[in-house]
Amino acid sequence: MLEPSDVIYELVINKQRLTCLLEDLEDEVIQRLFGIYKAELTEKVELMSGYLKSEKFEALECDSHALKSASQNLGLDQMGEIMATIEEAAIERDVHKARSSFQQALTYHDLIKALERLGPES
Repeated sequence: MLEPSDVIYELVINKQRLTCLLEDLEDEVIQRLFGIYKAELTEKVELMSGYLKSEKFEALECDSHALKSASQNLGLDQMGEIMATIEEAAIERDVHKARSSFQQALTYHDLIKALERLGPES
């Protein structure tokens, strides 16, 4: 069984979804959306940390749901899946599951923050 320290984290972007976005929107628009997403991600991750500490499950559910959708829309499926797990944990009021998934979210948050742009040059 893999321990969390044994897991190698790598950000994989859903190229099919990103290609569809690039076909529908100009690159400049995508980059602006991505900038907004990164700012929102950072803000919501900080809020979610507090929600976990105080076990505010309804707020945790709401913010994780919003990040799940935004992540999936940009092709950041790994973050979307993690947020879906946190949302589910919040609904179930499972603080252990939520905290465990949140630790993964922090790692992917750092990987996403390191990206300067979405697309062929990322």
